[in-house]
Amino acid sequence: MAKELEHAEMLSMEEFGILCFTNSFYLDDELNNKIEVVMTSKPTYFWIPVLSHLIRSTDLSNEDIKVFIELSLNSLMTKNEVRWNNRALGIEGMLATLESVLFYTSRIKFNNPVLEHQSLVGSFIDEILERLESHGLIEDHNIEMLNGSPSVMMGLMPLGFTKRTRLGEEIYLKLVSKFRKMELQNEITGAPLENHYRLNLLWEIFKKSLFTMEETYGPTKKKSKK
Repeated sequence: MAKELEHAEMLSMEEFGILCFTNSFYLDDELNNKIEVVMTSKPTYFWIPVLSHLIRSTDLSNEDIKVFIELSLNSLMTKNEVRWNNRALGIEGMLATLESVLFYTSRIKFNNPVLEHQSLVGSFIDEILERLESHGLIEDHNIEMLNGSPSVMMGLMPLGFTKRTRLGEEIYLKLVSKFRKMELQNEITGAPLENHYRLNLLWEIFKKSLFTMEETYGPTKKKSKK
């Protein structure tokens, strides 16, 4: 177990971000239990370099990034629907939207070639995915049956969905558990995993924002629970 935790802490922030943005190994059980699920696939991972850039290269607070995420998702949903069936055009359009929203909310412009050129974003993400797949942390699956479970799409319409493997799930949960311990001991600022911790917080914000938008813009509003 100690060896596995050491392996977990060796993940870069971007590699950990992929694990955050990937479906749980227990997705089938979650669907049957009607837990809200974000259906993810490889073309949607363009968010990883964007959020990692904001964490590493700007002074934006989590609250500032929360506003950026919410406005970006709103813009992406309303302005880029016709592009979502084409990965290259979709990512190019989405990055342009993200850049404009970031400038609108903070007057910050991206100054990072990974973010300025969609082709580099694609290769950057593919390299991370290949590493995680080669280490047995994620794998592709065929389209999942939703079974009436509330779920939302995170970007381009996928041909299949990506899942964390059992090992990937264990490593992800170990890191999340470590984050809780860091919170209790007030050992976040300056910690080696501070950026990983912040990215996990932004993923939680991202999920909440997605489901809020689904309730507002989705094809059918969810039934209220009695």
